Amino acid sequence: MSEEERFLYGTHYSTPAYVIYWLLRAMPERMLRLHNGHFDTWPRLFRSVLESWESVNESTASLMELIPEFFVLPATWLENTLGIITAEGPLTDVQLPSWAVDVTDFVCKMRAALESDWVSEHLPAWIDLIFGYKQSGEEADKADNLFHPVCYTGSRNGHNTSTTGISTAALETQLQEFGRVPHQLFQEAHPPRLKVPPWGANKLKEDPLQSEPWYKVVRHISKHSLESLEALHTGDQEDLVNGGAVCSSATATPVEQKSGPVVCGLTSAAMQGLVSHAVAPLAASGRITGIASCVVNLYSIGEDGCLRVSPLSAFANDNSSAMAMASMRRNFRISPMPLSALAVLRTDLLAIGGHDNALTLYSSSRGTALAKYQVHADTVSCLGVSPC
Repeated sequence: MSEEERFLYGTHYSTPAYVIYWLLRAMPERMLRLHNGHFDTWPRLFRSVLESWESVNESTASLMELIPEFFVLPATWLENTLGIITAEGPLTDVQLPSWAVDVTDFVCKMRAALESDWVSEHLPAWIDLIFGYKQSGEEADKADNLFHPVCYTGSRNGHNTSTTGISTAALETQLQEFGRVPHQLFQEAHPPRLKVPPWGANKLKEDPLQSEPWYKVVRHISKHSLESLEALHTGDQEDLVNGGAVCSSATATPVEQKSGPVVCGLTSAAMQGLVSHAVAPLAASGRITGIASCVVNLYSIGEDGCLRVSPLSAFANDNSSAMAMASMRRNFRISPMPLSALAVLRTDLLAIGGHDNALTLYSSSRGTALAKYQVHADTVSCLGVSPC
């Protein structure tokens, strides 16, 4: 076949049918809708972990990936609590491997395996195939990772895929039914986990937080850090007041003063714990994560993904009302994810980084992003500008 049209797999590894396959017992209505009011044929229903394992390893047409439910509690989706009956008979609970006592034990051991040294070492190889540099192009060819051209949403390796003669509606249906390759996130090999914390066999049962979505876990960590720092502030620690910010001497280390106010060397957790003062022009719907200024404006970014620009003149008149000050503020939506780093390049040109792993060059006078670069494989937490 031609380079633009050849493929090894006619379907994709993440499709609605595959997800519904695993969640049949929890959401039978989804499968009924997908198959026009009927369940799939008996051999293609999720009945046994062993059968599914053998299918994926022996059949070239079965490319199913595990879903998050395999690694978090509760695990009732593995049980036929709804009493589902198919045309071939009652649907029993999923048959588990012999090493699992029950569904809870099965999921706990699956999670322990996921957190293990071996998986932590080899998981980057999977990331390279799904989200990384082996997703498409020559590296995908070498790795036997080529899917049907339609799965690449119209383009593969810089070439337009052959979708001529396919209507837009048909193409959309194809993508919805058979899946698509996700947006490529990394251009080079993904590094392994730097540190593998110990994971007890029963940790998932003992710590319910480990079954929460990632954003709730991050929120909990952030709250825990804040509470610890507040405890320090109420103790006998001597506070250092630098540039209007109150820094605990237990968490801040003063550095040499070169110009302007003294800068405290703070961790990100300590920054979140600083005592804040309500300032109307910078009021945010989430925690403020960074501030910067030029001769004209004061800038702030926050967890709400917004940049706020307030003229310094708003602070000049102490008698000005909060409403008048707020009316002078301009608010720009930079990212759907929290922002965490800010640097002023010139009066109206800012460099902004955040949890989307990108660096955005933003013009506050135009109110638009001039450029955006994926510069890291993780949150951009700090930015600095050299004189040149």
